[in-house]
Amino acid sequence: MRTRMRNKPRSIAFQLILLFTLAAALLLAFGLGIFYSIVVRHASAEDNAVLADKLSAISTDLRENGPEMFAWPHCCGNPGNGSIDSGADFSHRTRTE
Repeated sequence: MRTRMRNKPRSIAFQLILLFTLAAALLLAFGLGIFYSIVVRHASAEDNAVLADKLSAISTDLRENGPEMFAWPHCCGNPGNGSIDSGADFSHRTRTE
């Protein structure tokens, strides 16, 4: 013989706890979603501003100096010895082994 488990009605306290927990979780998720979208928009706008500033600086450099500013002797040092000449003098340093 089977015994049926009787479905006991839930108390009002349990129902309120359940509803308030679900409402708080939904409200928190909604708030975090809004906050996330604001942060992403702000970061994207800041990135666009930085890139626009860099593009403006490069455009100004090209307008003032022309494409010859990227020529080999000017931008990369002395090609004869295979090293890049930064203009710094490191002759006073000695190598210790």
